[in-house]
Amino acid sequence: MSQTLSPGHASWRAALRAYAREFVPAFMLLSLLLVWRQTQEPAASPHELIRTGILRDLAAELPNGRQAAVSSVAFMPLTLLASLPFLPLLPPPAYGLAHLYGLALLLTLSVHPLGLALRRIGGEPFRAAAVLLPAAALVGIDPARHGDLMACLSMLTLALFFERRPLPEVRAMAGIFWGLTLFAHAAGLLLLSLRLLFALARRVRTAPGAEDAAVHWVQSVCAAYMILVYLFLNGMIMGNPLYPFRSPAFPALLADIPDHPASGLAEDLARHGGGAVPVVSGHWGYLIRPLLDASEGYHFFDFHPDKLPPDDRRDFVLVVPRHTNPLRALADGPAVHPFSPRRSSPHLLLAQSPDWAFYLIDTERPPP
Repeated sequence: MSQTLSPGHASWRAALRAYAREFVPAFMLLSLLLVWRQTQEPAASPHELIRTGILRDLAAELPNGRQAAVSSVAFMPLTLLASLPFLPLLPPPAYGLAHLYGLALLLTLSVHPLGLALRRIGGEPFRAAAVLLPAAALVGIDPARHGDLMACLSMLTLALFFERRPLPEVRAMAGIFWGLTLFAHAAGLLLLSLRLLFALARRVRTAPGAEDAAVHWVQSVCAAYMILVYLFLNGMIMGNPLYPFRSPAFPALLADIPDHPASGLAEDLARHGGGAVPVVSGHWGYLIRPLLDASEGYHFFDFHPDKLPPDDRRDFVLVVPRHTNPLRALADGPAVHPFSPRRSSPHLLLAQSPDWAFYLIDTERPPP
């Protein structure tokens, strides 16, 4: 016996078919544009180097990759997660392309909803030009620096799209995308907080019907669940649910990392470090991987001396960007100071340069 679909379900299925038809060409266009945009840069930007390093560590299943993916609002996990399906298709030196493909995937998700909104403004020709808006944005900005923000806006577009659907079970799905704005960029923290406050104020001001109340409840639960997932990941991986917020200077807001942020470090280390092996902590360590590899140094997140291998008895120097250095916000936060909070013995300050501080690490360990 045939089953007749309701008008709402029929229109939703038609929307899914239209979505699928638009997805592939839009993804190919945005991917090609991102790759072209990258080839126009004379050298890899610091943001690109950091993301490539994170993806390499994630692919190698190293703890640093998991820690780097969740421990800072400068590099939120959504674009990194979207990049993972492309890693098996690329060699490790080209993992930066995986980030571009992941970003293109996230932007493509919002092309169809954006086209429907443009059609209401100017008809079918405007809808056909929907893919040109993210394409124009990619030409005008640096996707390595601002790609996470564009992904956040893409999730916001999807959230607003689902909010306006006629079926209540579809409107409820908007909560998922409100939550994903949090995983995309630090601005998502503000957007999601405002959304939850707005829903609470509307509930207090007017009593919604049973259907609207259920939709609002599911949306709020989905968004709150995303927040709890982010806190849970930091609690499990970093040992502190609030680890990304340990510093009042959110590094996601400093987009102007210089193109050569660690220039002169090798000379300063040779001058002030006495030939000791460098140890760094935080996302900025990905920017000096050649120096660390050449010296067999160490790169940690949330470093404390007990993390050094007990059988390595060389002299180690902890390199910390000074507060005047823009890399400071990508270093291991205010917990890095001359006295380790996890050991009774201090680091010894050896020297300081205009951009760096060098601390001799006490590697003496009590006998087992």
